[in-house]
Amino acid sequence: MNKKSILLLAALLLAAFITQAQAPQQMNYQAVVRDNTGAIRANATVSLRFTIHDATANGASVFQEIQTVTTNQLGLVSLQIGSVSNLSGVNWGNGLKFLQVELDPAGGSNYVQMGTSQLISVPYALYAANSAAGATGAQGNTGAQGATGDTGPTGPTGATGSTGATGATGSGGGATGATGATGTTGATGTTGTTGATGATGTTGATGATGTTGATGATGTTGSTGATGATGSGSTGATGATGATGATGVGATGPTGPTGSVGTIGQSFTTVFSTPSIAINNTNTSYASISGLTQTVNVPANSTVFISTDGEVVVNTTGASEYLLVNIAIFIDGVIVPSGGVRGVFASNTAAVAGVPQPWAISLSTALSAGSHTIDVRARWVQGSSTNSQAGLVSGGTGTSAQPELTVGIIKN
Repeated sequence: MNKKSILLLAALLLAAFITQAQAPQQMNYQAVVRDNTGAIRANATVSLRFTIHDATANGASVFQEIQTVTTNQLGLVSLQIGSVSNLSGVNWGNGLKFLQVELDPAGGSNYVQMGTSQLISVPYALYAANSAAGATGAQGNTGAQGATGDTGPTGPTGATGSTGATGATGSGGGATGATGATGTTGATGTTGTTGATGATGTTGATGATGTTGATGATGTTGSTGATGATGSGSTGATGATGATGATGVGATGPTGPTGSVGTIGQSFTTVFSTPSIAINNTNTSYASISGLTQTVNVPANSTVFISTDGEVVVNTTGASEYLLVNIAIFIDGVIVPSGGVRGVFASNTAAVAGVPQPWAISLSTALSAGSHTIDVRARWVQGSSTNSQAGLVSGGTGTSAQPELTVGIIKN
């Protein structure tokens, strides 16, 4: 693990199949294991530790088991949570449950936190296997007789009966009567009249044009200078030009009223981080990333979209140095529990130090009408170095991936 960044791309497929006779106390789990270059970790032995927390992502542990498995040629692991420890001890009917996944890519017990997610509907079906059957209710009154159903389709045609014997030929009948005359064609009905065209609405009156201002008076012409004497004497100076009269300006007409705000609208704003923040083992609590904060006014009946991205880098030069950082979105000082947290694992390789590892989080939520503050924070989870510059969450215009926070509001 000291030279690889393990990205656990987990398609968490959880299913519980419940019957009245017996409920299998297991949940299916699949994940693809890749290294920090995106290459699949094929045919590798890895260890996974699963913990179920009660009520919150950091609540009391109500279940834990460890499984050591080998990935296939595609880097895929497939297992059943509950095949080692018994899930029947989990009280699924009492509050929320959160699944925490930890990984040791070397197959040992040096686990790295890969994230915690809320268990949604299907696993809670395990609760039905432990619940007692309710009392049988009293028999209801007999309902009114329903309407007679539609006649069913005609049955298939029966087999054709045998042909009867031919009857005797009768004597000739009377002569055929003459064909009656064809009746006259009835008259065509008259075409109905076309409805009158609706009157055209009147055109609104044109606003009055503002009056033209009066033209300013023309300035007086300066007096002509005296003509110099003829001869070798110098020419007399030209008289000064008279001042130009002021230009008249008419008053501007009043501005019409502003139209009402439409019922549907949207707005998106993006902010960028300022200088990087250092991350080490003193930052185990979330710290705000400078610049990634927005306070927005949310109208009623609106959906809020939040997106952030950036990068984390190990700030020491050793080839075995690594760092695990959590990036989280907070709304009004409270972390978003579902989809609002990402774990970022950065490490140095033998050839290159300070390889940036990106993060990206996107989610949508409905907030109450009014002012809300949204910000992005980071905390140190684990690392090989504890000095004050163990890692950096990048920021500023000089970085390769300056973090940003975009907040969009769409009024429904």
